Amino acid sequence: MSERYPTNLYRHTSQLIEYFFETEFGAQYYVRFRQAQYQFKIDCKPCRSIFEVSFNPESASQFPDYRVKNTILHLIREFMEEQRAPILYICDNLDGRESERQRLFYRWFAKLQIAELQHDYRIVKLEDYTLILGIIAFKWDTHFNHYFEQIEHI
Repeated sequence: MSERYPTNLYRHTSQLIEYFFETEFGAQYYVRFRQAQYQFKIDCKPCRSIFEVSFNPESASQFPDYRVKNTILHLIREFMEEQRAPILYICDNLDGRESERQRLFYRWFAKLQIAELQHDYRIVKLEDYTLILGIIAFKWDTHFNHYFEQIEHI
């Protein structure tokens, strides 16, 4: 049995790369890498290369499945190695589980096992909403700390 599921490229444009996979239990997932320029101040030129990663089950499974994590991590690793671009992830608090999602990303980041990456996050408190915004970038990316200063919500 494979450690991850086969993936299919679903859509590829200049602003969006989207993959699809289905688990043996019938759960269907989309993993999206979308240009994240809209999250940053308009005059931040280095921010134009950042992509936002998101993954959503279209249909949920009742069964825990480690291969879902392995598949998503594989796609993130492959995207970063091919595109050489930083990624942004957002943990929202619509269901009050943003801190759990952040811990999950930290654990997953450790499993990416790419020594040349750096990772950090910020908590953004809006009027009645909280976001956790994280960025994963290469250590050679001299704009890494600047990205956080340029997030539109902060």
